[in-house]
Amino acid sequence: MKFPFSPCLKFILTHFPWLNDSPFKHVFLVFCRHTWQVQDKIDANNVAYTTGKLSFHTDYPALHHPPGVQFLHCIKQTVTGGDSEIVDGFNVCRKLKEKNPQAFQILSSTFVDFTDIGVDYCDFSVQSKHKIIELDDKGQVVRINFNNATRDTIFDVPVEKVQPFYAALKEFVDLMNCKDFKFTFKMNPGDVITFDNWRLLHGRQSYEAGTEISRHLEGAYADWDVVMSRLRILRQSVQNRN
Repeated sequence: MKFPFSPCLKFILTHFPWLNDSPFKHVFLVFCRHTWQVQDKIDANNVAYTTGKLSFHTDYPALHHPPGVQFLHCIKQTVTGGDSEIVDGFNVCRKLKEKNPQAFQILSSTFVDFTDIGVDYCDFSVQSKHKIIELDDKGQVVRINFNNATRDTIFDVPVEKVQPFYAALKEFVDLMNCKDFKFTFKMNPGDVITFDNWRLLHGRQSYEAGTEISRHLEGAYADWDVVMSRLRILRQSVQNRN
């Protein structure tokens, strides 16, 4: 079974064959496809497939195990607008904990429902619960789970906890959008960025729609277990040569 990759992602998969040494082995599949296209669609089922602004988010918190590593390849770029934005979620968490420990505690202890239902390459209906700030047993931040577009209308908490939660969330989002934390840049055709989807939140500025597709990115995911496995093997091979 063959999959149509863009030339740049073909390069990645050719030079890093462990990502794709069998059709369904290492590239993190989402809804039966290896790669996905980010472009303006008439029948968009996701805000990413429009020309509107994309607020800071991590991808697929509606999955129980969100993808760890994300690749984005710019195929076509609009002249005006469409700038990419990223923010280090761990750094934002550090600042939030320093500034408002109670808000940090709320977001790291409250389970939030996420859901994503629709039709893309196939029918899908996924749901999960995550804390927006996920900590390990030592209290260190290990993952951010946040996408307001897929946060469910259901919020299963006692009524007295609703307003404190939203106040904490607002402060978290305000910090993300602070100019001291976010980084804005414009991808050019041929550029590829890869980042930790558990740590970096990403977004996009709006751009004008035209009669033809004016902005086109292709994306893919890899699982952190696979990436770390390969890094350990490479480290061991280097050590053995020495």
